[in-house]
Amino acid sequence: MTEHEQKEVVQQGIDLIGQYGQLYDYHKKMARYHNQNYQAMAGKRLKVRSPKSDTMAAITRKKIGRWPLDLSYPEIGGLKDLEIQKSINELILKKSYDLVENQKKRSRNFMQIRGAYEVKLNKRGLLSIYFTNYVFSKGTARGLTLADSLTVDLDTGKVYNLKDFFQEGSNYIQRLSIRIKHQIRVGKIQLITDFHTIHSDQQFYLTNQGIVIYFQTYAYTPYYYGIPQFTILYRDMIDLMIADGPLPRLF
Repeated sequence: MTEHEQKEVVQQGIDLIGQYGQLYDYHKKMARYHNQNYQAMAGKRLKVRSPKSDTMAAITRKKIGRWPLDLSYPEIGGLKDLEIQKSINELILKKSYDLVENQKKRSRNFMQIRGAYEVKLNKRGLLSIYFTNYVFSKGTARGLTLADSLTVDLDTGKVYNLKDFFQEGSNYIQRLSIRIKHQIRVGKIQLITDFHTIHSDQQFYLTNQGIVIYFQTYAYTPYYYGIPQFTILYRDMIDLMIADGPLPRLF
């Protein structure tokens, strides 16, 4: 393929992604709507619903496979409240499209964008999904992977941030940071910049065993580490958790 043909192929890919722009804008607006209208109510629902929920979601793998997009994302079903189910699915799509948008900002002359996901937790009314997005660009020796995640209450539609799991005023940030520093030291993980602390809006996902904190490529580690991830076991954080919050459901 000549350089001119390659440029045409890349432009065709950009044009195709543009065709998804209206769909992306729709899901973005819908996700914003659901956040504004459901998140305020989610806290009230949590107070009246049992924290020992047994709700699980049925997961269907969906795909956008028109070149240069090769995106896989989950669609949930089986919830009693169809409005909450719809709101969660809108948020899932927004996460997938947001990663594409972030890749477009970071990577030029891209040849293909691949999106994947892993359902890390789906039980006791909690769903936690980890998304990755990989792009390979013309003229580069290696691609770039970005990651994002979504942790949501299946009974209320509430999207959880890290701070939502811990008592107000607790030193959970310090505790988590100390655990991560320990794992870096024991694992002899090479750093390109010193790690001091996580932040209140730190990216994470949940598993059966614990909270997984992760950092983007190049944030602290060389490229070959990919997305570094650190698991902090629930049992190491019990004293800081909100007693009637979501995490005690898991043990």
